[in-house]
Amino acid sequence: MNNMPEVYKGLISFLGEALPDEYDAILFDLTEKGYPVIEQADWGSEDINDVRKCLVDLIRSGRINGNDCILNVIVPSRKKMLKGSFYFVREGDKPLYAVALLMELDMLLKMSGFLTNRLNISGPDGINEINLGDFEPVEHRITDLDEISRIVREFCNDPSKLTPSERKELFMDIYDTGIFKIKGAIPKAAEAMGISEKSVYRYISEIRKMRK
Repeated sequence: MNNMPEVYKGLISFLGEALPDEYDAILFDLTEKGYPVIEQADWGSEDINDVRKCLVDLIRSGRINGNDCILNVIVPSRKKMLKGSFYFVREGDKPLYAVALLMELDMLLKMSGFLTNRLNISGPDGINEINLGDFEPVEHRITDLDEISRIVREFCNDPSKLTPSERKELFMDIYDTGIFKIKGAIPKAAEAMGISEKSVYRYISEIRKMRK
């Protein structure tokens, strides 16, 4: 059993390389108090507590005591809706580790929010007015370049200590404000995040390519 964590850590690393950015894989140690993370493939730490809470709820509910090793659930999160598949590694009836494979359900979240809002305001008649354009990403526009620094400060105290996935998440928060349509935003973002302007252009290109 001693080598088991290393085997599953290798699996998590492999999934991190093989899966698209919308996926994440996390290995939890169920033998330790608080179920610490042993290995994580992609995203930052923001969603860890939400995923862990879902894991705890599954264990307390007794659902992992059935014959199935894998449970598929929706994981409520603060910033995104996730679908999680939890695989439990056991020794007899005792769970030792849990592998969580997560997928962002961005479009489902947009649809849920849109339908709730449309039906609350317009009732059933609002359904006839639905078109695909209603599900385009909504940009929370800012026009003051100094707001970039504020967003960075709210995200972290020291952007130089961010992991690559955390830095990408921060940049997406800035990008979704629509600030890069304003002249001077690129050098301002580079300065606030402590990265080069070349990196800013690369992030913008990656986001636009991903959202085509």
